[in-house]
Amino acid sequence: MADGQDFPETISASDVAGLLDMQVEKVIAGLDPGDLDGLSFRWLDDDEATEVSVRAAQELDDPMLNSAGPEAKIRWQRGWGEILECVRAEGVSEKSLAPQYFKLEVLRLGGRYIQAAGLEFEPRLYKAMRRILFIQYLSTAKHIIEFGCGTGANLLQLSQMFPAASLTGCDWAEPSQELVALSQNPRTRT
Repeated sequence: MADGQDFPETISASDVAGLLDMQVEKVIAGLDPGDLDGLSFRWLDDDEATEVSVRAAQELDDPMLNSAGPEAKIRWQRGWGEILECVRAEGVSEKSLAPQYFKLEVLRLGGRYIQAAGLEFEPRLYKAMRRILFIQYLSTAKHIIEFGCGTGANLLQLSQMFPAASLTGCDWAEPSQELVALSQNPRTRT
C-alpha cells in the first residue's frame, strides 16, 4: 500500500449503529462529543485487499504461528507483565493499559478491509463502541464482573462512566491481577 494516501472516509454514528446493530439514536446518545472526530480511513481496492488476504492466509499457515491454549500462558504472562511495567513507571491511564495488539493500520470494517489514517483509529473506535454498549447494557448495574479482564482497560472505562458501581476484574494471569489492583488505587491513576 502506498504512503501518502488520502483518507476520504470517516466513521459516523450511522456506521457505528450498523456495526453494533443498534438504532442510530441510541448510538448518538451514547457517544461523547469528539468520540468519532478524525476517525478517517480509506477502503482498500481489490488488489490491495487480495494482497492482505494472501498475507493473512500465509501467516495462518505458518507453523511458527502462536496458538492459544495452555502452552500460551507464558506468552500472556509476559505480555501483561510488559504492560504492568509500563503502568508501574507511568501510572494507570488509558494509554498505559492499552494492549500491544492495537498497532495495525489495516483493519476489517463491516467485512471489508480498510487502511486507517493512523494507529489511534482502532483503539478510539473500540472505546467509543464499548461506551455505547456499556450504557446500553450496564448503566443500571450495581456490580459488574469482568471475567478475563486482561489489562483492566474496560474496568477503568467503566469506573469513569459509572463511579457508583462496584467493579470486579477476574483474570488468571498474575500481572493482570496486579494491574487491576493498581487500577483500583486512586493514587496510581494519572
